[in-house]
Amino acid sequence: MTDNSTTPSQSLFVQLEINLDEVPIEHLSNYAAVEYFLTVEDEPDSDATNLEKVNRYLEAFHHLCEAKDWEKASKIILFRLNTPTQEELHAQLKTWGYYRQQLELCSRLLNKLDNSLDVICLKDIGEAYFFLANYRQALNCQQQHLEIAQKINNQLEQAIALNNLGLTCYYLGNVERSIDYYQQAINISEKLNNCKLEATVLVCLSDIHNIHGKYQQAIECSQKSLNIAQKIGFIKIQIKALMFLGDTYLYIGNHQQALEYYRKSLTIAQEIDNFPAKGILLGRIGNIFNLQGKYEEATSYNEESLNIARKTGDLSQSLVALNNLGNVYSTFKDYYKAIEYHQKSLAIGYKIQYKIGQGTSLYGLGNIFLQLDRDIEAEKYLQEALIIFQQIGYRFGEAQTLHDLAQLHKKLGEAGERKKMG
Repeated sequence: MTDNSTTPSQSLFVQLEINLDEVPIEHLSNYAAVEYFLTVEDEPDSDATNLEKVNRYLEAFHHLCEAKDWEKASKIILFRLNTPTQEELHAQLKTWGYYRQQLELCSRLLNKLDNSLDVICLKDIGEAYFFLANYRQALNCQQQHLEIAQKINNQLEQAIALNNLGLTCYYLGNVERSIDYYQQAINISEKLNNCKLEATVLVCLSDIHNIHGKYQQAIECSQKSLNIAQKIGFIKIQIKALMFLGDTYLYIGNHQQALEYYRKSLTIAQEIDNFPAKGILLGRIGNIFNLQGKYEEATSYNEESLNIARKTGDLSQSLVALNNLGNVYSTFKDYYKAIEYHQKSLAIGYKIQYKIGQGTSLYGLGNIFLQLDRDIEAEKYLQEALIIFQQIGYRFGEAQTLHDLAQLHKKLGEAGERKKMG
């Protein structure tokens, strides 16, 4: 420190009102450690990682948990940080992609104080499990979150739980149930006149509309969500809305417009240091570069996307990045390397039960085998992909797969005719 100003961590220590002369003697060392980490330890270097920058808070939190001082521990995870998003510690960890740390903190506090804290913990635990691709665990926590929110008549938390349930059901391939959850969340948001909640649910619905090929509805939902988010300064939803607008334009074949939306979204993600969103958007931009024939850029962007996914532990995004890399190598006819990437992607899809990921991996393999004239394998993988796409209503994937199957059957038919004539 170069001056005598009070740091945020020192201010937090004052708020905790810890008097070392009055704490239980058996926990004196824990409280002394809290004082050290929040008031004495040197400030982290300017080039420290985000996790290193908040390590003092995490250490203090764990020492308070060891002392079973749950109330003071809760004040630490609810402490608002001086970051671009001005989020509380538990939420900021998610923005940075530290899902395991978020999971650890909230798991320690769950069922320790009251229902109001439990809904926060269950929401965060469910979200962490979701981003770590443990969808069944996420679903269980989200259901508990909903039940407690209903018990204490907290309608905002009910809507958040319903929205999260909708997202998890969508990843598990239960699209109808997903839409039902989203609609319930929308109804509550309109009743509460909560703009932040409305923007969140609308952007999720736009993704569903994209999958179902309802591109005009997708644009309307994304644009409305974006307008609300910009009006209230909800930066994280601005990132998603711009990204899903990019997805829509990608599906309808306007690659340049899609790229513009992705780049706008990426700029915001980088400004607020949203590491997971950066990884997702790099993959989407890499996909556009592949379609434009810029294979070197496509490879570079998707490899960086994969590295970020592996660092955060986001298996669903690892799947997408591996699939994208498979597509790149397929495009410049390195088929056996492409097969390797798609097989790795498919293995993850089965492991985490991510339906659309399974389908896109199967399609990638089928498409390659079609190009290699390995017709039996091509038909097997394409038919399996088609079943999944039709089950979840993924119209773009269904159309691609039907096109390849038509090509395959035409080729087999022509081969059969030549055999008869010969």
